[in-house]
Amino acid sequence: MSFDELKNKGNDLFKKQNYEGALHFYERALTFQTESDVIYSNMADALLHLERFHEAYSCAEKALKGGSNNEKALFRYF
Repeated sequence: MSFDELKNKGNDLFKKQNYEGALHFYERALTFQTESDVIYSNMADALLHLERFHEAYSCAEKALKGGSNNEKALFRYF
């Protein structure tokens, strides 16, 4: 599967509230593109739903490290 296919599969699972499944595909997507603000932001959101707050914070921080003005990541960071 490609980066986009993995990201889209994760997004589909997220919409179905399968947050663990979504995380699995987001993590696999990172093997193709390790500096993906979108993937880290999506992971932060899934982790927040799972109440894994420290991990969510870490992912949101990674999404912002690239100088991103990603409003969703900023929200998840604070």
